[in-house]
Amino acid sequence: MLCAALALFAGCSDDGGGNTADNNGANNGANNGNNGADAGNNGNNGNNGNNGNNGANNGANNGADAGNNGNNGNNGVEDTDLPDVPDVPPDAEDDTGDADVPDVPDVPVDPVPESLEFHWSNTRPGDRVTFGRTIVVEIEDPGMAVPTNWQEEQYWNDRFPATMYHIGLDGERSEVRLFQDWKPHDPEFRFRPQIQISPPPFGWPKASAMELHLDLGGDEPHIIPFRTLPLQYDTFRELTLTLPARDCYGCFPYDVDLFVYLPPGYIDADNPEFNNPAPHLGDREFGDPVGGSADQRYPVTYLMHTAGEYQNNRSLANSAGIRMAWGLMEPTIFVLANARLSSQDCAREPQLNGQRCHTRFVGLWRNDETIYSYMNMLADDMRPFLAQHVRVRGTQDGEILDTEIFRRSHSLYGLSAGGYGVLVNAFGRPDAWYATVSVVPGVVSGYSPYAHYGIDGRTRDWLCPAPGNHEYPLERVGLGYRDYTGVDPIT
Repeated sequence: MLCAALALFAGCSDDGGGNTADNNGANNGANNGNNGADAGNNGNNGNNGNNGNNGANNGANNGADAGNNGNNGNNGVEDTDLPDVPDVPPDAEDDTGDADVPDVPDVPVDPVPESLEFHWSNTRPGDRVTFGRTIVVEIEDPGMAVPTNWQEEQYWNDRFPATMYHIGLDGERSEVRLFQDWKPHDPEFRFRPQIQISPPPFGWPKASAMELHLDLGGDEPHIIPFRTLPLQYDTFRELTLTLPARDCYGCFPYDVDLFVYLPPGYIDADNPEFNNPAPHLGDREFGDPVGGSADQRYPVTYLMHTAGEYQNNRSLANSAGIRMAWGLMEPTIFVLANARLSSQDCAREPQLNGQRCHTRFVGLWRNDETIYSYMNMLADDMRPFLAQHVRVRGTQDGEILDTEIFRRSHSLYGLSAGGYGVLVNAFGRPDAWYATVSVVPGVVSGYSPYAHYGIDGRTRDWLCPAPGNHEYPLERVGLGYRDYTGVDPIT
């Protein structure tokens, strides 16, 4: 009895105290209930029966709690306020069918395509390249964006790995480190997506046989065998060709002489005088005694000379050879075309007398307003003429097979007056040239033949402003003037 009474405060120390409190509480409640029932039966206060039942229930519950707390020597329960538990409606089940669930975007299981389709590479099987060559492999549109960050590149590199091998004297392959990058299609910079394979910081092994294996997801990898050139070859083979004039309206009316420079490794089995072999040294022989390729095709750079004699600009090709030996420039064919007329021909063209017979790579103008375009001659005549004599990318046996690659293989470089010629030809015939470099161009007043030579044959020097010449058409602009001499509405 005492233990049951104290159960709510301290509890009893023996393990059976809880059962005692349970029994006592139940007995007391039952006795009280019986008394109440007896009182109800006797007609006395009928509520005592209910009180007795409540007392039985309370005594039983309290005794049970005390018994549970009697374990481990703790009899009874603590007087602690328990938090109220909210009532859960009986129909509250796990039913979320009518709830608004946010849409989860579909995530592709595999964001990398199964395979890629090869389109073109700047390195063909058997090519001779420098040790700094970055191999570009163009692929067709894969139907999804190619990687633009290193995390995405890692997934794509795992799916489409590239492996570079160095082939030793005994034919055994050893793997060479490389860097594999992805470049997306960009209308301003590239025609289609690219895989770029770059060498380690010190380049590919020199004077060596190499082999690139690129897994594009097909049954077999795409393999490109090539050779790196030795370092000691930096001299171009110089040839002299002449483009004959065409007899047609607006065609340039004079023959044009040109120097052609063939890079080390250029071999022509049908024209031995074109050969510029670069054989490997004796102690680095890798089966390349010929020292070049008889099938390799090259890009072409046209050098536009200054206002002087075009022969004076032949050193430009020599400097390019040095850069190629350093691995900074790939084997390229250079062309130095003469933009000046001979003294005999110049005597027939008074418009050119004031500029030392230099056409400025634009052309000739005569009093009948006929323009004989040097610019169109370069684009339409000289490029195909050269392809008939030397191997140019995009051609086969002198015929243009791929107009896109053919255009992408032609560039212009010019200094001073040649720099002006680069600008005029680049803007005048963008369909013919892919890359241009204009160094300190000698730009005249306007992009029009009559801006620097009047239709009556007078040169700019006769029209320049002087204290007594107030008819020269100038418009004040800042600290200078804008020249509107003869500028026609078309240009």
